Amino acid sequence: MLKQQLAMQQFGQPNIISSIKIGEIIESTYKIERLLAVGQQSTIFQARSLRSTDANYFALKLEYINLGQAILQNEVVVLQRIGGREHFAQIYKYGLHKQYKFLAIDLLGPNVSDILRQTQIRKLSLSSVVKIGIQGLEALSTLHKAGFTHGQINSENIVIGYQKEQSGNLYLIDFAQSQQINSRKKSAKTINILQLVQNDLHSLLRMVMSLYLSVNDDQVNNMNGQEAQFNEYDEILHEIVQFDAEISKIDFESIGDYSQLQFLLRMMAESNGANLSNPFEWQFEINQQAINQMEQQKRILKERQNQLSLLVNKFKIPNNQSGPKEDQKKAIQFALQALPQRPDQITLDLILLEV
Repeated sequence: MLKQQLAMQQFGQPNIISSIKIGEIIESTYKIERLLAVGQQSTIFQARSLRSTDANYFALKLEYINLGQAILQNEVVVLQRIGGREHFAQIYKYGLHKQYKFLAIDLLGPNVSDILRQTQIRKLSLSSVVKIGIQGLEALSTLHKAGFTHGQINSENIVIGYQKEQSGNLYLIDFAQSQQINSRKKSAKTINILQLVQNDLHSLLRMVMSLYLSVNDDQVNNMNGQEAQFNEYDEILHEIVQFDAEISKIDFESIGDYSQLQFLLRMMAESNGANLSNPFEWQFEINQQAINQMEQQKRILKERQNQLSLLVNKFKIPNNQSGPKEDQKKAIQFALQALPQRPDQITLDLILLEV
């Protein structure tokens, strides 16, 4: 993170971290809770809503108002068109705070690249790789049909949902390099539209190939029809070659229609016995973490209940001289407040004290 901050200073950016404090409230709605990420152009915080809304937590992306490149504006233009659709965060607010522009969107989980680097998962199964590719194609279909390209398709820009129930849903993020396209115009000025669209799809194929081998995206070259260079993909090589060929067939009329590409990915799984109904590897890890946390909470609760039981029994002993009755009640009530017990059980304990 220090390197990222230094990079910002080298580019002449103000230090957003030093001027935006934890606990600071933006637009009387968003309370900053923690820092999520620092980039060369923007900084992202987690914020909690102070108002009653459907979403309790948000990601707040801040950018210096006088930044030469309107990176955040790109995000706004794209998300105002497709935000909230499948695979895209919902946009809630775009405004100004101090000397910064800010964007409030859905809070999402970690990206696929970070999951593989920071967890016990060292390699994804073929079913997971294929599912990432399919959901990526679904996202690109929506994006391209809406009239935008992405420009940076890689595993760092594919993230999972924030809630446990959403951890199997993937989202496309970071539209800083997005370009607006108009597939209905075939003038010389817009003839590079197909190239931009195909670049996104080639990048997605490269991401699938890199995830299959558990290497970085930049370690995989485009196919360019040279099958001999990809012997390590022997099990899925046939589908890779076909996928690459299908990309070259895309024309103005077929932009956004990637059903054939999805079919090839499904065939990649089927021909190798991969079950696409299996959950992602990180879903197993998340479930195990939830189980561990639940067991820990049960142990803590059991210990507190035992302590409370001893205290209650002590005060129910006749002629106990440990203190006035009101003080005893306050002590018990204080102990009860720390317990996540059922209300009927708490009421029963208080009734017993009156006997």
